[in-house]
Amino acid sequence: MMLVRGRRSLNALALVVGLTAGVPAAHAAALVKLTTAQERSLGLRTAPLLAAPSAPLATLPGMFVRPPSGRSAVSAPFAGAVQSVEVIEGQSVRAGQALATVFSREALTEGAALAQARSDSTLAAAAAERTRRLANEGIIAGARANEAESRAAAARSMLSAKSQSVRSAGLNASGRYVLRAPFAGRVVDVQVAAGQGVEAMATAFVVDREGRIQVEAVMPAALAGRVRAGARAVVEGAEGQVIAVGGEIDPKTRSLSVRAEIPPRPDFIPGRSTRLDLFDRAATGLSAPRSAVTRVQGRDAVFVRTAGGFVATPVQVLGYSGDRAILSGAVKASDAVAVSSVSELKSMAER
Repeated sequence: MMLVRGRRSLNALALVVGLTAGVPAAHAAALVKLTTAQERSLGLRTAPLLAAPSAPLATLPGMFVRPPSGRSAVSAPFAGAVQSVEVIEGQSVRAGQALATVFSREALTEGAALAQARSDSTLAAAAAERTRRLANEGIIAGARANEAESRAAAARSMLSAKSQSVRSAGLNASGRYVLRAPFAGRVVDVQVAAGQGVEAMATAFVVDREGRIQVEAVMPAALAGRVRAGARAVVEGAEGQVIAVGGEIDPKTRSLSVRAEIPPRPDFIPGRSTRLDLFDRAATGLSAPRSAVTRVQGRDAVFVRTAGGFVATPVQVLGYSGDRAILSGAVKASDAVAVSSVSELKSMAER
């Protein structure tokens, strides 16, 4: 009788070993077997683990800011009266688009001065040519020819300056000039209105350049030296890079500044708070959807599909990037992990 019972015990042990063959001892209790019909009923889906080019270093509170070189003030070259304003605050504009039209008496004077400078230059050039011819014939001293050529050069310089002034202001014969957008961007400030006067060189509009936005944050001193210009940075799913890191640690806060530039989006508005994710390219891991990671027996884990079922495999979460988790552990790229019905798998694994 004892011999029979011993054989039955050995057979039961053999049966248990057979059920768990091929499954690591650490995970034998966390193996979940499902039929195809059960997976379909649960709506269970899987996704492959992907190689991550870098590992998260830190997530910092930040704020969207304008690039220092991305703003331009549009000033009135001459005092005058604003006849019309073509844009409003917040409007997108093209490079060279008309912002306002101004009538100016100073502009009329400048136009007359240009005509005078053109006439003076023509007369001075003719006088210099005549004087040089007489000097070459020995009729007058060569010094007089040199003086005439000097006056002609001065007249040409004055003509060039007046021409540049009129051309840059966009003046016409009626004394009107047009203020234009210096580049494609967005009007962030309008300081003039139709019917109002504007002083010479007074700012009429402020335009921010299109296509650039930055995020400024403060990082702990512990990251000093680990974050450098060129490091990968992610803000709300948009990927960019660190462009500057403060060179000195604030003795009071034990922190230093960091700034990253990212591709612009309509919701990336200067002054809005956000989060800045910094990454270390020297450290790599595997990327999985956040939904794949759960806690099994007090440890972070993912359910890896194997020939025998789904195995709860412990992992270390290095950090998060948007809706992705960066992992390391006994997993490899291309492993298929459950990304839905994970709570159901966890319940089954912990029974």
